[in-house]
Amino acid sequence: MAVRIDEADLKRIREQLPWLDMLGIEIAEMAENRAVLTLADAAMYFAILATIGPVEMALTTSLSINFLRPPPPGALRADCRILKLGKRLAYGEVFLYASAADPEHPVAHTTLTYSIPPDRPSSPVSPGS
Repeated sequence: MAVRIDEADLKRIREQLPWLDMLGIEIAEMAENRAVLTLADAAMYFAILATIGPVEMALTTSLSINFLRPPPPGALRADCRILKLGKRLAYGEVFLYASAADPEHPVAHTTLTYSIPPDRPSSPVSPGS
């Protein structure tokens, strides 16, 4: 899946996923919901990385998605915003749109919580310590 990041700011990110025209109609209808969900999850992850820097093992702990209308063929756009960022958890929302020309009518709304691992020691611990 090729995601293009259009904007990255502190606690915000905007990205796009081009539509895969090679998918057949039946497969496309099944895949579009998965693509919307994956795009939302990736947007939140990238927003966290853009805000706190690289972190290994940041994991999605909860994701709630409301599909508001079916997306027409074309690129999907995700607008993500981190609403709360703590030491161990990040909470945010993602609005997903079918195109930049229709910013008032999202195709989905997602809320996500990410678990941020605690700081790791700078030197590795040897086995048996």
